[in-house]
Amino acid sequence: MNCHCCDGEYTTLQKDIYICPECSHIYRDYTGDSIEYHTNCYRDEEGFRGSGEILNGKITEQFHENRKGMCTNRVTYSSSFMKDGDSVLDIGAGAGTFAKLLNEKFDLDVLECAELDDRLVAECKQLGFKTTQSGILELPDDKEFDVIFMWHVLEHIQDVKESIKKLRKIVKKRAIIEVPLLVALDGKGRRRSLTPPNEGNYDGHYHYFSERSFRKLAKSAGMRIIDLREGVQSPALLAAIEND
Repeated sequence: MNCHCCDGEYTTLQKDIYICPECSHIYRDYTGDSIEYHTNCYRDEEGFRGSGEILNGKITEQFHENRKGMCTNRVTYSSSFMKDGDSVLDIGAGAGTFAKLLNEKFDLDVLECAELDDRLVAECKQLGFKTTQSGILELPDDKEFDVIFMWHVLEHIQDVKESIKKLRKIVKKRAIIEVPLLVALDGKGRRRSLTPPNEGNYDGHYHYFSERSFRKLAKSAGMRIIDLREGVQSPALLAAIEND
């Protein structure tokens, strides 16, 4: 099996988990239906970060409050790469917490969301955002946006190469992407653990990137990295990329 980022040949790391010796990319071979999982199973009735986030099938204010600090930091970072009047798409927008804060800071021409979970789609719409119940690969090729955000989304998509190619088609200026790492870029801080994806403990992650594998992926799609650093939701890689 070839690496999803550089086409090197994977070697087995542990059961159903593979690593590329060329770029250190890690792939978790989940054999279930990923779309169904993310639509119906990724967040249970209680929510994602504890009880009170989802009640009676609806998003509560606690959901937004739990993410306010993180999303505020994301807006701060993004401010260097956008301006008033931009058209924006937030892919994997969750319940719209980031979109809401971004909309409060900028006078945007367009701000749309894309999400899979019915409850999150409903909340994004309730906040006033035009929202498509779709993943990136199902978005139309003929609608472009100045700035596209993907916060902890790419690792949930099996075909990352096609996703980046699609991103290149629909972004006019630049994309902001954050993906989880197993350990921070400087090797310090908390470390994420790897679990076999088909043994009842799948967390939705197909991929764990390294800096090298992310750079290889961007280059393969003809996109140039203009900024790369430790992410907001550390350990994570945060990058701004644009068409080369």
